[in-house]
Amino acid sequence: MTAPTITEALAEAYAYAAPGTLVLHTLEMRHPAFITESGAPDAVRVVLDHDDHVLTLEGDAPLHGGLPVAFKGFAFTVGLPEQTAGRLPEMEISVDNVTREIADRLGQAIAVRAPIELTYREYLAADTSQPHRVMSGFTLREAIATIYRVTGRAGFLDFVNRTFPGLRYTREGFPLLAR
Repeated sequence: MTAPTITEALAEAYAYAAPGTLVLHTLEMRHPAFITESGAPDAVRVVLDHDDHVLTLEGDAPLHGGLPVAFKGFAFTVGLPEQTAGRLPEMEISVDNVTREIADRLGQAIAVRAPIELTYREYLAADTSQPHRVMSGFTLREAIATIYRVTGRAGFLDFVNRTFPGLRYTREGFPLLAR
C-alpha cells in the first residue's frame, strides 16, 4: 500500500476551497484478464466527471507509470476507508451507468480467478501532471453488478495471516530438509 499522503497543493485546495478549484477523483481497476488487443496489460480507469480526461500517473504506478493515460468520465462514489481498531480498512465503491466496455471487462475478470486491484487517485484540474493523492493496495472483495450499476467493497490483503517470507518449506521444494 502506498501511504495515503496528499500534496501541499491538494491540502491547500481543500483548506481554502477557492471557487474554480476542481478536484478530480479517479479510480483504476487492474486484473490479469484486462489486456489490450495486442496482449499488453491494461486497466479500467474512470474519473468522476462528465468529461473524459488525460491524466499523468505517478512514476511508480503499477501500469504505465509516469505516462499520461485516458480516464473515462463516469458517475461513481468512493467511501474512503476508515481507521477502526481491530479491522482492516475497506472502501465502498459504486459506479453508475456502467457501459458495455466495463461490463465486458468485469465479465473477463470473472473467468480468470485473480483479484481485481484498485488504485484511487486525486488530481487538481489545474495540475494534471501528477496525482496529488494516491491510495493503492486495495483488492475488490465482493461486487454486485446490475444493468445500471456496479457496487463493491475493497480492502487490503490480509497481511497478518499470510505466510512469511511467502515460501513454504516443504520436502519437495527443499530436498535437503528430508535429511
